[in-house]
Amino acid sequence: MRAGRFAGGLAAISFFCSVTAGCADPDVPAGTGGPATANRAPLNLAELPPVSLPDLSRLAAPAAAQVRARYRTVQDAVESDAPTVEIANAYGALGLILMAAEYFDSAAVSYWHAEALAPRDPRWPYYLGHLHRMMEERGAAIAAFERVLTLRSSDVPTLVWLGRARLDEGRPELAERQFRQAAAFDPRGAAALAGAGRAALARRNFLGAAEYLERARAAAPQASRLHYPLAMAYRALGEIDLAEAHLARRGSVEPPLADPLMEELDALLPSAMKFEGRGIRALQSGRWTAAVDAFREGLELEPDNASLRQRLATALAAGGDTRAAVEQLEETLRREPDFARAHFSLGAILALQGRQTEAVERYQAALRLQPGYLEARLGLAEALRGAGRLSDSLSHYLEVTRVDPRFAEAWFGRADALVRLGRLEEARAWLSEARTVHPDRPDLVSLDAALRRSLGATR
Repeated sequence: MRAGRFAGGLAAISFFCSVTAGCADPDVPAGTGGPATANRAPLNLAELPPVSLPDLSRLAAPAAAQVRARYRTVQDAVESDAPTVEIANAYGALGLILMAAEYFDSAAVSYWHAEALAPRDPRWPYYLGHLHRMMEERGAAIAAFERVLTLRSSDVPTLVWLGRARLDEGRPELAERQFRQAAAFDPRGAAALAGAGRAALARRNFLGAAEYLERARAAAPQASRLHYPLAMAYRALGEIDLAEAHLARRGSVEPPLADPLMEELDALLPSAMKFEGRGIRALQSGRWTAAVDAFREGLELEPDNASLRQRLATALAAGGDTRAAVEQLEETLRREPDFARAHFSLGAILALQGRQTEAVERYQAALRLQPGYLEARLGLAEALRGAGRLSDSLSHYLEVTRVDPRFAEAWFGRADALVRLGRLEEARAWLSEARTVHPDRPDLVSLDAALRRSLGATR
C-alpha cells in the first residue's frame, strides 16, 4: 500500500486556506472580547449597550485616525440631535470600519444601534449577517440574513449567503430553496447555481446536482472549485471517466457573486484595508499578479502592517515566486516576531519544499503564539508525518478532527500514519469513523479499500 502520498500537500491547502474564503482567520485580535452573541439587534434603544471605542493600539496610525473620526461623527450626530436617519448612518459607518479592523464586538454594537434607529434599512442586518458569519455564529448570521429578506425579498446576495449558511447548518433542503430563489432572480448567477448544485448533492439528488453545477460552470468557466462536487455527482451516477476528469481539474477559484453592499464596504475602508480586501478577492479568484499588486500598494501606505505583508507573501507563493515570499515573511517576522500567521506561512512553504523538520519548527512556533490555530496544528501533523515522526503526528490529527471534523485531510493523515505504524486494526476502525463523516472523499475510500484488501490477505 502506498503511504504518505499526501505528505506536504495539506500544507499547501492550509497555506492558501488561511487567506481565502470559507476558512477562519486564526488571528482574531486580542482585546475584542470575543464574538458578538446576540441573534438579532434589539429594537429598544434604551436596552442597547453604548458604543465605545476599543483599544486601537494595534492599528497603524492612519487607520486608527479614521476609526476615531467616525466615532466623533457618531458623537456629533447624537449631541446635535441630528435626524434619525443621519444618526443611524453614522453608527452604521462606524460599524463598517470597526468590522474591517476586526473589532467585532464593537462593530456589532454599532450595527445594533443603526438597525434599531433605521429598521427598514436592509444594510445593517446584512452587514450583521456577515459579521456573525465571519465569527462562525451560524444561527445569528441566519437570523440577520432572514431579516434582510423581510425587507428585500429578491436580494440575490442575501439569498446566496443564507443558502450557504443553511448548507453549513446541515439543512440542504432549506439551502436549495434559497439558492433556487436566487437563481430565479438571476438565471445566470454562477454562485446561486453552484449553491443549488451543492445542496442537491448533499440531498443525494445526483442528477439534479450535476445539472445545476454544469449550468454554474457554463456561467463561470474559470470557477475551478466546481470540479470537485461535479466529480462527486458523476461518480455517484456511475460516470467514472467524467468524475476522474473533473477531479483532475479541481481547484480553489469560487464562482463569482456580485455583492454591491460588500463592494460598498470596500469603498469605505481606510486605504490600506481597501487594498487588502482587493488583494484577498484577487487571491480567491486565482489572479495572483493582481493580488500581489494590491498588497504592495497597501504596504506602501502602511509598511508596518504585518497582515498585509503576510498576505503579499501568500500571493507571491501562489504565483510561484517562493523566494520572494520567504523574503517577505522573514521581513514580517523581523518587524513583528510574534505574528503567528507568518510562522505558519513559512512552515507551509518549507513543507512544500520537502524541508519537513524546519516546517515542524515553524508550525510549533505558530501554535505557541496561537494555541487554537487549527490550520497550524494540521500543518504540524502533516509535517511530522512527512518527516517520519508518525507517532508524534497522531495526537495532532486527533485534536483537529475533535475540534472540526470537516478537515478530511486530518482523517486521512491519521489513518495513513496508523497504517505505516502497522496498527492496521486501529486504522480500520478510524477509517470507518472517517467515512461516516466524509462518505464520498476519494482518498478515504481508496485507503479504506486498500486496507481491507491488506487485512483480508493476512487472515
